[in-house]
Amino acid sequence: MGQRVQSVERALKLLIAISKNNNALSVPQMAKKAGVNRATAWRLLNTLEHFDLIKKNNTNGNYSISFGLWDLAKNADFNNLINKARPILERIVKQAGGTAFLEISTNNKLLVLDEFKSKNPIQIDLAGIDVPLYCGSVGKLYLSSLDNHELNEYLNQKLESFTNFTITNKKILLKEITNARKENIAFNYKEHNEQWCGITSAVLNQNSKHVAYLNLTLPTFTTTEKKLHSLKNLMLNAARELQNKLF
Repeated sequence: MGQRVQSVERALKLLIAISKNNNALSVPQMAKKAGVNRATAWRLLNTLEHFDLIKKNNTNGNYSISFGLWDLAKNADFNNLINKARPILERIVKQAGGTAFLEISTNNKLLVLDEFKSKNPIQIDLAGIDVPLYCGSVGKLYLSSLDNHELNEYLNQKLESFTNFTITNKKILLKEITNARKENIAFNYKEHNEQWCGITSAVLNQNSKHVAYLNLTLPTFTTTEKKLHSLKNLMLNAARELQNKLF
């Protein structure tokens, strides 16, 4: 082992094994990949879960990466991500108008890393506005990244209606989130505020996990719902371009 600490190395092997698999792994699977026995794997997993670096699926007992890793990463230098995304944000706005955002998720919340606004004097200012996950396009896409147990727990809460367009019906909302999970894109039209709408695409890593989100927010007085949906290919291509730059 040289100068390395064996227990730390084994824990990191478990993290890497989990992160490199699209599907959640069982304890025996992780123990095998990390080269440890089950008893050791259990102790390491309990420690990692305590620090919210991994999470356990209460339905099947499998583990996957948790958002505690973002707590470690949020103080890191995001300049690389921001610099690579900036020209893409600018191009989105040049083609579609509105305001484009680069966002990530941390602690079950969405964090804006960068934004680019059009030169239109009339802007939709979302600064300081807390948009519930279920009625924003970024939030819906984030919800699509949760496992089914976590998603059902979230949808079982009472959902407040903000406008006549807010979707509070669980079946309808679940259908939208399921589509977002399949297509890596989500929409919001007047669901939180009737003055604005949004479309968001997911930036994925090599294991098809969400790394970041590209969001475009537009005023509804110039944007019909049909026009919003017509921007789907623009946003998907933008996300793929950023993926290629990052990975």
